[in-house]
Amino acid sequence: MHSMTFHHDLGAGVHLANARLDALEKRSSALDEAASSRNAPTDRARLDALEKRFSALDEAASSRNAPTERAPVAQTSDCSEMVQIDDFTSREAMQRNGWELNVDSMEPAGGAGSKYLLAWGGGTAPGSMHYRFNVSGRLLIDLYNPFEVPDKENQILVMLNQNQIAETEQSQHTKLCLQFQGGDVLSMSEKYAQIEIHRFTAVCNHAPRQVARATTQCNVGRAVRVRPLKCDASDGEEGVIRQVLSSRRAVVKLGAPSFSTRSVRPEELFFQPEKGEQLESSFRESMLLLTPTLQCESFTASAKKNRMVGLIIITTQAFRHLYAPQLKTIECYAQEHDYDYFVLQGSDFGACDGSYEEFFFNKHCLIAEFLRQQKPDYVAVVLDADVVAGVLNRGLEQWLAADFDLQFYTRMGTEVAAGNYIARNRPWTIDFLKRWSNFYFEQPKGYSSADNGAIHIAILEALHVGGHEECRKSYANLVSLLSAGPEYWKFVGCFRAKFEAAHQGDHRSNYSVKSADGKGSIALLPEEGNWVVDKSLNPVFLKVGSHDKGPVFVHGVKGARGQTGDGALQAVQEFFENPDLCMLGKL
Repeated sequence: MHSMTFHHDLGAGVHLANARLDALEKRSSALDEAASSRNAPTDRARLDALEKRFSALDEAASSRNAPTERAPVAQTSDCSEMVQIDDFTSREAMQRNGWELNVDSMEPAGGAGSKYLLAWGGGTAPGSMHYRFNVSGRLLIDLYNPFEVPDKENQILVMLNQNQIAETEQSQHTKLCLQFQGGDVLSMSEKYAQIEIHRFTAVCNHAPRQVARATTQCNVGRAVRVRPLKCDASDGEEGVIRQVLSSRRAVVKLGAPSFSTRSVRPEELFFQPEKGEQLESSFRESMLLLTPTLQCESFTASAKKNRMVGLIIITTQAFRHLYAPQLKTIECYAQEHDYDYFVLQGSDFGACDGSYEEFFFNKHCLIAEFLRQQKPDYVAVVLDADVVAGVLNRGLEQWLAADFDLQFYTRMGTEVAAGNYIARNRPWTIDFLKRWSNFYFEQPKGYSSADNGAIHIAILEALHVGGHEECRKSYANLVSLLSAGPEYWKFVGCFRAKFEAAHQGDHRSNYSVKSADGKGSIALLPEEGNWVVDKSLNPVFLKVGSHDKGPVFVHGVKGARGQTGDGALQAVQEFFENPDLCMLGKL
């Protein structure tokens, strides 16, 4: 378990390789036999022993033409941090040794002085434990669920990098051997169970110097082999790269005909040669008569465009965490269409920090300052944090093609929505956003719905709509504190009457209006014709929405009674089976 160095006599290794080549060829059949009987302890031991020999021979074979001399000392990974990974004596000791604990109760499973651990969440609250490995190796776990209450949620889930490895039911033992690499995260969680650990032993890999191998980019459709997570799987799982999430992550479709999926990284994925490709076999692959494979160095994403569109969300640090599933779906959508993606907060631009004590007015100041730093005509698609991507296969082109400085939409027949809008980087747009944010200092005494009430006056005045003074007076005279009461809706009605009188049409009309001085323009769209649908107003979006037309985002996706956290994830899963893997749900 400690850091080690070793010496390897290269000349002796080369002679050993040449002398034992024939013998090892004969024994490769024994290795195949062992691999086909993975659960037999004796075969497993033989397999491990042969693997070590092939590893040493790989190193020797890579330098057959080198003069006989002592090889440089190879430094192994630092395994010292894992010496106390199984120190379960106290919560403090576990956290000091790298554990993240989300449990309310912890005690020795075998009584005082026991090295076993018993942990669970309080009451009906779930409990979980997480550990991030910084080195590679193997982990042996003996897990028990002692909770005897019959319940469908009485189970412990074991996950590695969000991939479920095992589940332990009521009064059940589970013994596991897992392979891990640096960066892997182990999670053990329970909803209505108890986590009792009888054994937790991590063995760090002290790998010898690896034979240099070529690497390449892997693209969608490439046949691949994914590093196995369990110790008794020697060759990994075969699959096909289904989706490239970034240059460092991809989704691989595993197995056939009933496919599962895994999100993988380059260091755990090997590709297989396509037809016509000639790959040089390693010494080990030659010995085992395996098809040569090379490791991906990255994943081939789509060619980067000269990006001029960004999806922008303004939120606080707390809501960034609580609405993480919603934000992930927007990130997926941005990746799918090669848009920029930004999550900003109040302190990101000094010109706005501290100027507005109200979040929503500050939001528009931040958007204005963000646009100042972009290229002319850059388009910001501004979204609330409780918005999810309802579809992935259709972009925003039908709205982006319209050459307007600002695009808003009507909801509930009369009100202009303030949370989601499209802003093009032009001086007139930035000036409008700053004037809108400054309504913070002009709010009336009564309920005005913050920036949502102010946007109506901002639009009327920016477009010099006749009679806007009457609506400004109505806005200033709001005194009722009743949330969204009759007084507020009377004010909104003033906006609607003046706007429609000046430009004809009704709440179902598409409005495209230029400012009086001709320097700016605003599009005001009906809800059914814009890029966002409000879930509360159209709760059956998934049943009636189309992937070929209509909105692409759904607003107001929260858990029951506005829940965030786990409630937010459950709400998002109405649309996304797995937001982390960008997997949409099935309609």
